[in-house]
Amino acid sequence: MAETLGGLGGLALKLGQLASYVDGLVPLEHQETYEQHLRSLRSRAPAMTADAAARVIRRELGREPEEAFQGFESVPFASASIGQVHRAAVAGVPVAVKVQHESIGRSVASDLDNASLLGALLGEWGAKLGVRGMLVEMRERFAQEMDYRAEADAQRFFGQMFAGDPSVAIPRVFDGHSAERVLTTGLAEGIGFEDACAASEPERRAWAETIWRFVFSCVLLAGRFNADPHPGNFLFQPNGRVWFLDFGCTRAHSLEKLRLVRDCHRAALGGDGRELNRSVAEMFELAAGSGLAMRASGFIRLCCQPILGGAPHRITRAYVRHLMQRMRGHIRATLGAPGAGNGIPREFLFFNRLQFGLYSVLARLDVDADYASVHARVLAALDGQEGS
Repeated sequence: MAETLGGLGGLALKLGQLASYVDGLVPLEHQETYEQHLRSLRSRAPAMTADAAARVIRRELGREPEEAFQGFESVPFASASIGQVHRAAVAGVPVAVKVQHESIGRSVASDLDNASLLGALLGEWGAKLGVRGMLVEMRERFAQEMDYRAEADAQRFFGQMFAGDPSVAIPRVFDGHSAERVLTTGLAEGIGFEDACAASEPERRAWAETIWRFVFSCVLLAGRFNADPHPGNFLFQPNGRVWFLDFGCTRAHSLEKLRLVRDCHRAALGGDGRELNRSVAEMFELAAGSGLAMRASGFIRLCCQPILGGAPHRITRAYVRHLMQRMRGHIRATLGAPGAGNGIPREFLFFNRLQFGLYSVLARLDVDADYASVHARVLAALDGQEGS
C-alpha cells in the first residue's frame, strides 16, 4: 500500500499520510502495522529524477540549479505528496529548496475529477453531507497548495506573527529564489517526530504546549491556520522550541465564522453551556435546539476536554479514536435526518483535518500538559487584541 500510494502521489499519497498517524481511521487491531509501513510517506515518498528536478528549476527560475544555488544537492533529502526538498546554499546561508513534482498538477486534477464523480453518485446523501461544497473547498485548497507563491505568502505571514518568539520557529522565505513551483527557505535543524516521542517527559511537555499555543494562536488570533499538522512538518529543539514547516495548505475563516469560533472557545473554557450550544448551532448552521445541533455541541465539548478542568491533561490515542467515532456518529445522524440539510460548512472541512491531526500528534507525545493555561493565555491575548 505504501509503495502504491507513493507512486500515485497527490491526493492518494495524502490519504496514506493521514492513515500513518491519525487515530481512528483504520481498525485498531491493524493500526500499528499501517503506521509502521505508511510512515515513510510523510517525508520519503518516491522522488523525481535529478534531471526532472533540474528541468523544473530551470523553467521556474530561468537558471540551472548550479547557477541559482551554491552546493545544490541533486539527491533530495525529503520527498512528499507534492514536491521534494534539496539542500543548497544562498550567499553562504544553508537553504532547503522545495521543487514541485513535474506531473503532480495533472495527477491532482484527475483525483479531484474522480472525487466529483463520487459526489454525484452519492445523490441525496451527498447533499445532506454538503459534498458539493466540500469538493469546491478541496479544489481551492489544493490549487493553493500547488502554487508555491501562495505558500510563500502564508509562510511570511506566520513568520511575522511569531517573529521573536522563543519557542515557535518558522523558516525564512528566500524570495529571489522562489517561484510558482520552486520554494526556497532557510534550512531548519532539529530532531524528527519519532525521536521527539522518545525524549524525556519535560521535553515532550514543553513541545506539546508549544504546538498547542501555535495552533490556537493562529486559529483564534489570526483566524488563519495551517491545515496539515502531520508529524513530518515538525522539527524539535531543546527548551520547547519547535520548527513549523510546510504552509501549503492554509485556511482563513470568514469574519462571521471567526467570531463564532472565538465565542465557542470562550464558552467552553468558561463553562457556559448555553452560550456553547448557541455558538455551535450558528457555527455549523443548524437549527437551535435540534438533535443535530445538540450532537454537534456535545462533540465540540468533547473536543474541548484538554482545556477543561484547569489541570494538566494527557491526550491519549484512545481519546482521539473516540472523537473519530463520535464524528462518524454525527455523520450517520445527518444522513438519517429529514430534509436535504446543508452538511458541514465547507470552511470547516480542513479544520477537522487540523483537529484530528493535531490531537493525534499530541497523543503520540504522550504527556500531561497544561493545555488549559496555555489556552487561557491565548484568549487573554485575544482580549488584548480586541481591546486595542
